Amino acid sequence: MTNGGQTFRTFAERTLWAQGDGSTLNVFDTKVGRLGGLICWEHTMNRARQALVGLGEQIHASSWPGLSTLAGFSDTFDDQVEATTRHHALTSQSFVVIAQNPVNQQVLDVLEAALGPQEFLTTGGGWSAIIHPMTPYLAGPHTGPEEKILYATIDLEDITGVKMFVDSNGHYARGDILRLSVDDRAAVSVSRTSGNGVVPMVSGDPDFSSEPRPVTTHASACATHAPAGVTHAPAGVTHAPAGVTHASAGVTHASACATHASAVGVRGG
Repeated sequence: MTNGGQTFRTFAERTLWAQGDGSTLNVFDTKVGRLGGLICWEHTMNRARQALVGLGEQIHASSWPGLSTLAGFSDTFDDQVEATTRHHALTSQSFVVIAQNPVNQQVLDVLEAALGPQEFLTTGGGWSAIIHPMTPYLAGPHTGPEEKILYATIDLEDITGVKMFVDSNGHYARGDILRLSVDDRAAVSVSRTSGNGVVPMVSGDPDFSSEPRPVTTHASACATHAPAGVTHAPAGVTHAPAGVTHASAGVTHASACATHASAVGVRGG
C-alpha cells in the first residue's frame, strides 16, 4: 500500500536510513475502512497525525519497536505507546490497531552471534492492543515476548457518534484560523537543466511525461526595448533643454543589459 518511508528517523536509525517524503503520508480505501498508519515516534508529530485526519482516516495502523527491552526504557516506553495511541484514537476519531514487535531469546541469540553479548537488551516487548475512538480497549493490551494475534469487532458507525462531540476534520478543526499544508510529492534526488534549454524529466517527478519541457525565459540577456539612439522627434527639434532624458540611462527591466528606453534617448531631438 505504501513504501513505508518513515517521515523522520530516530537516533541510530539515521545511520542506516534516510527520511521519507510526503508521498507515504497517506490514507487508503480498504474493504474494512479508510486505513492510515504511522511508525514509532511519528505519533508525536502532531502535524503528521493531522495530515491523516484530514484524509478521513478511520482505522489507524500503529507500528512500534520493542524498545521497552532496552536499558533505560523499560519503565517508560510502553507507557509512551499507550499514551500516544489512545490520544490518537480520540483526536482522530479512529480505531487504532497497535502492533509492537517482541524480542525473544531467538532474537538475542542472533544478535549475540553477530555482535557479542547484549548487556543493554533483554527479552520482552510486544505491547499490542486495539483501541476504540472513545479510547476503551477492544482487545489487549498484550505484552510479552511470545507472538500473539489480537481480534476485535469494530463498527465504523461508532465514529459518527464520537464526531458528534469531537470532529478533528470538521467543527473541531477550526479551518478559519488553523491551516496545515502537506507536500505529498515523491522526492527526487536529481534535477537537471540541459544546455539546450530543455528540462529532461525523471520518473520520480509528479509531472513526468515522455515529452521534455521547454524552458521559458522572461527576457534574453542584453535584449533592449528600443534600439540605442532612437529619438521621439526628428533630429534638431527640441521640446526641452538639450541633455534632459526621458528615462535614466542604464535603467534595467529584468535581465542584465535590458533597458526600458535607450540611453541617450531625449524628448526632443
